[in-house]
Amino acid sequence: MAIQEGIIPLSGKMGDVIFSNRKGKKYAKAKSTKPMKQTAATKKSSSDFGEASKVGARIRNAFAPLIKKYGDTAVVSCFTKYILKVFKTIPANLVGAKKFGQGDVGVFRSFQFNESVRLDSLLHQQPEIKLDGTGLHIAFKGNSIADLFKQVAKADAVVLQLMVYNLNFDGDDEVVSIKDLLIPLHGEYFRGAKLQVPLNLVGEQVVWVAMGVHFLNRMGMIGDKTKRAASVVFVARLRDGLEVVFVPDQPALRHVEKDKEGIEWELE
Repeated sequence: MAIQEGIIPLSGKMGDVIFSNRKGKKYAKAKSTKPMKQTAATKKSSSDFGEASKVGARIRNAFAPLIKKYGDTAVVSCFTKYILKVFKTIPANLVGAKKFGQGDVGVFRSFQFNESVRLDSLLHQQPEIKLDGTGLHIAFKGNSIADLFKQVAKADAVVLQLMVYNLNFDGDDEVVSIKDLLIPLHGEYFRGAKLQVPLNLVGEQVVWVAMGVHFLNRMGMIGDKTKRAASVVFVARLRDGLEVVFVPDQPALRHVEKDKEGIEWELE
């Protein structure tokens, strides 16, 4: 490593030379050209992490409106953590070639966009969500307002926001727009509501439904973060419209044979 003695001290990088200042002395050294060696295992892990990052970006982009309105400061890192949890459920023999759809996507069920408050603390009755041959059937059953929602002071209405996302591995992703469902709180009973969401169910996909809830008064949305929440309320891996149930990788049973005829009893 050389010491700088010029009139004008340099810092940073210039070409293949790096200039630095250490304990009052100026140094210059050549940038290392030695290539970094990666083991086969490291390369495989890097490949899987890259795949996880790409699919994570697709999911966050799809749910961007809910993240913006309901997400807290940790929501992006939480998404990443859950994506990696799914990848950890994929069998070890697939390391280096893992795909999100091979893992247990059910890890995301009840994922909360805001850790300060859970959706079910504001909305006491979840919607019924069923798959059929053309898409999703979503229904809210009728119930009393008091039993459906948390009682929030100064709230005149509650808004339910749904997003349906089809993460399609064999085609284009789908994000289905659904109008907000506004329910006045001055009544005693909500009659219920339902909708049919058409989807392209050809090939391999993961279908998501996320829901956000917030309250309104005459001034607009009540801003307290404890009065709004969002969560993933449905997620399923599908193949041509049929749900694929995740089966965890089972370790092979090792049979220990002590004796060909078995272990003999000892009589007392």
